Amino acid sequence: MEVDHINYQGPERRRHPRLNVFLTIHLAEFDTTGLTQNISAGGLCFVSIEQMEGGQELSLELILPGSVDSIAIKAKVVWCKITQTHPETLYKYGVEFIEISDDHRQQVAHYVLKNFSA
Repeated sequence: MEVDHINYQGPERRRHPRLNVFLTIHLAEFDTTGLTQNISAGGLCFVSIEQMEGGQELSLELILPGSVDSIAIKAKVVWCKITQTHPETLYKYGVEFIEISDDHRQQVAHYVLKNFSA
């Protein structure tokens, strides 16, 4: 598996504040779920048993706590690393949002800011 930025040690490059939170996301391409570790208005980090390639585009769905509507997101894998190998391999991914409606991006940003200071 070849992924760009896998060992990036440089300065922080994020444009949006991120919130450490565990949310279930649906990965349409694999018809399975993943678990976020953090989220921002520009992307998220999640763990999955599925192996993906750097640059791969994904269709994600998530429901923010307190909401009944799902948020549809097209994202691109920016980095990955193996986080566990036994009893099964788990992969941690960083993805950036490449297609998300303005309304959905605002919902995510509001959720992050509201809970960031909580």
